[in-house]
Amino acid sequence: MEPSSLTAPIATVLGALVGASAGISGALLTTWLQLRLEQRRSRQSREDAIARELSSSIQQLTTRMASSVHSMCWLTWLAATRGDRVTQANLDAYDAEQHRILPEILGYMGTVAAVDVGVYQALKPHVDEIFMLDGRIGSIGLSLDRDHETAVRELAGCYLTMTRLEQSLPTVVGNIVSERLRQPTGGTGWRSVPPPSSSAGR
Repeated sequence: MEPSSLTAPIATVLGALVGASAGISGALLTTWLQLRLEQRRSRQSREDAIARELSSSIQQLTTRMASSVHSMCWLTWLAATRGDRVTQANLDAYDAEQHRILPEILGYMGTVAAVDVGVYQALKPHVDEIFMLDGRIGSIGLSLDRDHETAVRELAGCYLTMTRLEQSLPTVVGNIVSERLRQPTGGTGWRSVPPPSSSAGR
C-alpha cells in the first residue's frame, strides 16, 4: 500500500492494530516472566523445605546414635573398671534402651535416605558399626549367667572401641554435613533410596 493511499481512517485502524499487537506482546512477555519467577520461587521453597527436613533428621539421628554409643560406653566401662558390679539387670536395662533407640536410628536414616542419598551413604557405615557393636554386646551378654568372668572380660575388651566411636561421632557427622554443604546439587542432589535395614543388630 502506497503511503499516499493511506486515508485517515485506515491510518487510525493500522495504528490501533500496531498498538494492540504491542500490548498483547507485552502482556504475554509479562505473563511469561511472572511464570518463570513463580517457578523459581517454587523451586527455591521446595529446596529450602528439603534442607530443613534434612537438617532436622540429621540432628535427631546424631542424638540417637550418640545415645546408643553412650550406653555401650557405660556398660563396657563398668565391665572394665568394676566387673564384679556387672549384673543381668545392667544388661536388661541396656537391652531395653537399645531396643528403643535402634529403631529410631533406622527411622531417621530412612528419612535421610529419602532426602539425600549422598548423606545417607556417608552415614550408613557408621550406623552399621553401631549395630555391629550392639550385636557384639548382645552375644557376650547371653553368656553372663553361665560364665560371668569371661563375659565381663569380653565386655571390658570392647571399651576402647566404644570410647573411640563416641569421641569421633561429632566430628564424623560434622564432616559429612560440611561436605554436603560444599557440594552443589546440580539437579541430582535430592535422590531417594530404599529405606535402610540392618541385620547386624539384635
